[in-house]
Order: sequence, then structure tokens, then C-alpha cells
Amino acid sequence: YLACFVLTVGLAAPGGLLAEPTQFDFAGDLAATFGPGTLDYFGASSGLVTFGTAGSFGLPALPGGNAAVMQFPAFSPSEGLVFDPTSEANGGGKMVNQYTMIWDLLVPNVTASGYMCLYQADGANSSDGEFFIKGSGGIGIHGNYAGTVTSNQWHRIAVVVDLVTQTMARYIDGVPVGALSLESAVDGRHAVGSSPKTLLLTDNDNETNAGYISCFYFTDSLL
Repeated sequence: YLACFVLTVGLAAPGGLLAEPTQFDFAGDLAATFGPGTLDYFGASSGLVTFGTAGSFGLPALPGGNAAVMQFPAFSPSEGLVFDPTSEANGGGKMVNQYTMIWDLLVPNVTASGYMCLYQADGANSSDGEFFIKGSGGIGIHGNYAGTVTSNQWHRIAVVVDLVTQTMARYIDGVPVGALSLESAVDGRHAVGSSPKTLLLTDNDNETNAGYISCFYFTDSLL
């Protein structure tokens, strides 16, 4: 039940390094479908999620068919998922400063929470997250939100972060919805890595929402 259709070969990353992507398809657990990265539970979250398929949850089918799906609640600050990209540093810093993340998500009620955090680079979850869906449906950060994520529909949300140029590009269902300038530079707020690890779907002050995820993809390259 592969829902993500993304390139699985190594990609040439800036600086000539070979970027090895990681993809998770939530087929009954948090194991990677391919790639070196890992996912684990943050806190006691293992008892809060449910695995199934789009059909078993009564959800619309994905373009790839009746894909595997994980249902998750509006995580508290002590809950969520922990992602370790196991990637080498890039962008001239000590962390991963150039990367792409992709989520296949369905959110039943986009407006149920003022914001829904998609990832948090602070592994202790003691500060604000790095990328959100706003209650109005836009995606972004720093008060700059664009595009429309609608309730009860599958959406592919992608973010491309380049801290060398301090830019973030955003996409919904393959359509660019605008780039924005970031305050953080190399090894700054939006840099990710294995220490600290990155949290998914959680935030320090409950800016979260319940939903379903069918795929998460990461590469230390600018797609």
C-alpha cells in the first residue's frame, strides 16, 4: 500500500554529497519503508495511535489506492513522534541545514486548532515549532501562511528548507504556494539532525490537531 510515489535513488545534494532519502508508510508500525532514518514514539504516544488503512478508517482513498494509514490524536507537549534523519551535516554547518520534508496527511477539522505543528526541531519541545498548518488552512511560519489545506481531504504537504539562503519553499499537492524568508541561518532554529532529534506532529504549547498520516518522507537535499 505505498501511497508516496517519490524517487528512491540517491540524489545529488549541494556540495556533491549523496543524499539518501528515508520514507515511512505506517504499515502497522513506525518502521522505515526505505532509507537510514528512524521514527519512534515521544513519551507515551504508542498507546495513542491506531494503524489501519484508508478504507478501514472510512477515509477517502489515496491516489495509490487503499494505502496504510496511522491515526493520531492532538498530541500534548509530552507526546508525538521522534524523527532521527541520521544524515550528515550539510550547508557548511554542524547540522542538516538543507533538506526536504513531505507529509501525506488528512486532517478531519483543519480549524479545530488555531495551528497544527508539523515538525519541531527542538527535541525537548521547549520552544515553538518550525512549520504549521494554520486554522485558516495555510502553511508556513513567522506569520507567513499560504495555500489551502482543506478538511477531510488527503493533501501532500512539502517544505524545502535552505538555511544557506535562509529560505523556505512550500508546496501543497505539488503546487508551489510561495517561498518565504527565514530568520534562522546555518545551524539556527530550523536546522535538524540527530542531536537533538526532530519531533513530528507536536508542539510546546498544544498547537496540534488530530488526523491521519499515510506517508512521511525526508531527504537532506533540496527537491
